Amino acid sequence: MKSFLYMDVDKINSIIAQAEKGITINEKSEETNSKGSNINASANVGAEGKAEFSILKLINTGTNFEGKVGLEGELEYNKILRNITEKKIHDEIFEKACKYISINENENIQDDYGEYVKLNKVFQFVDLDYLEKLFSKDGMIEIIIKNKQKKIEEEFKSNLNREQERKIKNEIEKLKKEVVKNYEEIEKSIKGFKNIVPYTKMLISYDGYLIPLEEKNFRVNSSTMGFMYNGEISCVGMITNIIGDDIDDSDDGQNIFGAIQKVINMALKTILPTKERNLCIVNPIAIFYDS
Repeated sequence: MKSFLYMDVDKINSIIAQAEKGITINEKSEETNSKGSNINASANVGAEGKAEFSILKLINTGTNFEGKVGLEGELEYNKILRNITEKKIHDEIFEKACKYISINENENIQDDYGEYVKLNKVFQFVDLDYLEKLFSKDGMIEIIIKNKQKKIEEEFKSNLNREQERKIKNEIEKLKKEVVKNYEEIEKSIKGFKNIVPYTKMLISYDGYLIPLEEKNFRVNSSTMGFMYNGEISCVGMITNIIGDDIDDSDDGQNIFGAIQKVINMALKTILPTKERNLCIVNPIAIFYDS
């Protein structure tokens, strides 16, 4: 049983369409038309008419109602049904799409461009917008810095008399400034990283995988992702870029744009917390817990 956190339905549909030479959408259209006719019927009742809907009959047959209220109620009801149906279909088409592609599920994957892989790893969820807010005025980082500086003072004062305190005061201030400087460097790294990467949300693994995420494909509230979800997560996607020491630079610096991109890529690799020589960018079609 899979619990989906993220699913790119467009990519999944594309895989199926290529394999089956198109996707049949008649069933979905008919379902929509059927529900649409029900909505129209509900709107035909006059403002002072009698309610004849089966749902309202359960409450009170023949109740007078405003036609507008009845229409909105039917629309909301149909919308809920449609969302549930679409999610069910999407879960099923992911399994169908996986049958049409070759997915490397080996634990020791030999990274290669264009290869579909299934990763089962502990990922770190990164939200750059959220991290940037932490460094804003009166943000959480300000509080952390003040607490660290207070702790430095307390540690020194607990082991020194007043005379020794006066002598070492400059050293204490120096250490407190170092705390501020360290967090300023982190803030610069976040801003620089945000300028390089065209995504603000991503998953990163310590062993060299970066998975960029688009807001429209989340199946859960993305703002709670880092807090709500942890542990080993599965991702199915395609390796679309490899950044690192083992990548051959075939143009030998002849292409100025390629040379600039290579410098940016290497800077990106130094920022990210990975122990591997290469960093693989995986374009995901689905991310889920697999139980």
